[in-house]
Amino acid sequence: GASLFMIFGLVKWDDYNRGTTWGVVLLYAAVVMLGTSLYERGAAEWLAQSVLKLAGGKWEVVTLMPWVLVFVVPLLSNLMGAIGVVSIFGPVILKLASICGMNCGLIGIFLAVASSFAHISYSASPASNIAFSTGYVSLLDYARLGWKMTLISVIVLLFISRYWWSFF
Repeated sequence: GASLFMIFGLVKWDDYNRGTTWGVVLLYAAVVMLGTSLYERGAAEWLAQSVLKLAGGKWEVVTLMPWVLVFVVPLLSNLMGAIGVVSIFGPVILKLASICGMNCGLIGIFLAVASSFAHISYSASPASNIAFSTGYVSLLDYARLGWKMTLISVIVLLFISRYWWSFF
């Protein structure tokens, strides 16, 4: 879309370049490439097999997977952003689900939804970053309200996964 805007003369390169922090764009590109490399080079499968051995077996992984996803993924999303969590841990989690015979589609949806619970840190998502940059919202506001929003989000996800997806 951005290229088409430039081709048809609707936007000039200087307009894009003026407001873009290229370091962030390159960081996201690197994270996505890292996740792709994990999958393509077999590291995701090796990590999945290692987690399987560490957990003690398939039954343990199937039992613990939803709980790990619903509590660890939002925490990591607040620390490193949803794109990083899904790009790096997604291939490993999906490979682990595949090995254990779990529904990879549901696990993928569960991972994507849980990664969006980055309510505690303003730097975890672009929308939060934009709201923080206005100056109307402080770090304390994110911490004070974010944990409540995260808790409510986790409860709703667990409820939906239990009664709608029949995940547990």
